[in-house]
Amino acid sequence: FPKARFSGLEINTEMIEVAKSKMPKFEFVVGSILDDNIFNKESFDVITCAGVLSIFDDQTKPIKNLISWLKPGGHLVIYTIINEDPVDLITRYRNVSNSLEPWEAGWNIFSKKTFENIFTSIDPNIKCEWKKFKLPFALPKKDDPMRTWTISTENDPFQLINGACQLINGAILYVQKT
Repeated sequence: FPKARFSGLEINTEMIEVAKSKMPKFEFVVGSILDDNIFNKESFDVITCAGVLSIFDDQTKPIKNLISWLKPGGHLVIYTIINEDPVDLITRYRNVSNSLEPWEAGWNIFSKKTFENIFTSIDPNIKCEWKKFKLPFALPKKDDPMRTWTISTENDPFQLINGACQLINGAILYVQKT
């Protein structure tokens, strides 16, 4: 895609600097997915959002923004952790290894039903398609207990898990805006 324009959105300025050094021809914006004015409406043909939505207790605002920034006929690709059952989970955790750290968010799990309800409330004509994400290799446990690693289970030789004892079931959601 030689004529494509690529943009990235990140709230952490240090991460933006790393990204700029690795991809100098891309545009990077420091800001939040919750800021509906960070990009103009209908600016993008394709938007990817990977591992972001689980930090929010309410998925509605970030999803509405993503859809609003997408051109008609555009595609949104979301990777997130998901619950197949109609149950949502809000989590808080802290690492107490060295001292009492503040409580953090970031591992909320929402059901497919919640995502589908949000998209239907935005536009009943939006098309959504789910694909299971299965890691095809093992990941070792690292020093940070909240970084996922894999264990072998009866149903999955590479089941993702984190230090909060959560089994992580990822999914990719393909969305087409009408």
